[in-house]
Amino acid sequence: MTENHLEATVSLRGVIVAPDNEVLIVARSSDGEWELPGGRLGKHEDAVDGVHREIVEETGLDAAIGQPVHAVAWRNDANCGRFAVYYDCTVDSKTVQLSDEHTDATWLSPTAAKTRVSEAQRTAISIVTTGQNQCTAVDTEGVDSTTETGTHIESDPDVDIGPEPERSS
Repeated sequence: MTENHLEATVSLRGVIVAPDNEVLIVARSSDGEWELPGGRLGKHEDAVDGVHREIVEETGLDAAIGQPVHAVAWRNDANCGRFAVYYDCTVDSKTVQLSDEHTDATWLSPTAAKTRVSEAQRTAISIVTTGQNQCTAVDTEGVDSTTETGTHIESDPDVDIGPEPERSS
């Protein structure tokens, strides 16, 4: 058991995929770095509601929020704890209305988008765009944890959640 638990700010981000399979990335106003849309979870806020709220606030897009596909924890350059969860999201429209938090937005192929974002975000884009986010049913006879259908669902155990991100945001 870990004695030193991470105390962290929780960040939720969406890998937003358009009908043409392009991925949305946005440039932060603070430093111009590119990232997936999203932000911090509010106190007592549901995670799915939080990522949807952040996407609407930052982009004006009403994204359909799917399953979480990737999660990673790290300490930034100021030694502050961070924990990010990335969600599979889709939209019908590519019309973006940026908030003041970002200076630019672009829709790119997954390959091009991955060249501009952190390692953790590259991993999330890869998982979503290559179909690695498919859940697998696991036989849990005798296990107490079940869904409404009686089958416990876990994410693919072969998907690596990756190293800590390269950025200190």
